[in-house]
Order: sequence, then structure tokens, then C-alpha cells
Amino acid sequence: MKLPPAEAVARMLTDLLGRPCSVKPTAKPGFADQGLIGVLVDRPGTMRGLTFSDKSFAALSGAALALIPRAVAEEAARKGAVPQSLLENHQEIVNISTALFNAVNADVDHLKLKEMMATAPTTPA
Repeated sequence: MKLPPAEAVARMLTDLLGRPCSVKPTAKPGFADQGLIGVLVDRPGTMRGLTFSDKSFAALSGAALALIPRAVAEEAARKGAVPQSLLENHQEIVNISTALFNAVNADVDHLKLKEMMATAPTTPA
């Protein structure tokens, strides 16, 4: 599966959050990294890809979507306990981002976000 270009992701985030955002590719995360995995499935429900967000991005993006002060999100990320409200907001951002995956993967039958889960040593392979 192809990844959307960083420029498209930055444009989506900028439009969605109402503030300039930049995006750069990063190393592939491992399941030991602390964060959230989004499971992308096609219409029949077959898993086609995963997204990964570290806790800091999840907290900050979730806060930005709801206009919650940055300091609140930074404190949550520092403690490693992101409030459910920020996680739900971040999940909506990941859900919206599936449009970017659909745009660059025309050969895949319409991707959608099935679920988000926290990474853990017991995360399924």
C-alpha cells in the first residue's frame, strides 16, 4: 500500500486544524513504541494497512481539533495518559486521513478506519 505524500498530509492537517502544520517522513515505528495504531480495512473488512501515532501527536492533534490549550495536551503526553476526549478527537483526524490513503491507492477497495488501539507488548502482529 502506498503512503500519501507528506505535503498532502500537511495540507489536510493545516485545513482541519486551522493552523500551519508540517510533516516529514520518519523511521518505521516498532510495536514497542508508545502510541496508537489505526487499523485500515477495505469494504469486505480485510486489513490493508496500519497508521501509527505517538502519544504526543495524538494528544496535540486531539487538543488542536477541539481548541484545547496546548499545555493541557503537552502535560497529558508527558504523563503518558492521554484523556479519552483527546483520543477521540485524534481518532477523528485519523478517520479523515483515510481519504488521503484512498486517493493514492486507487487499486484498493475504499479504505476506512476500523479501530484504534494502544500499542503494548501484547499488540497482535
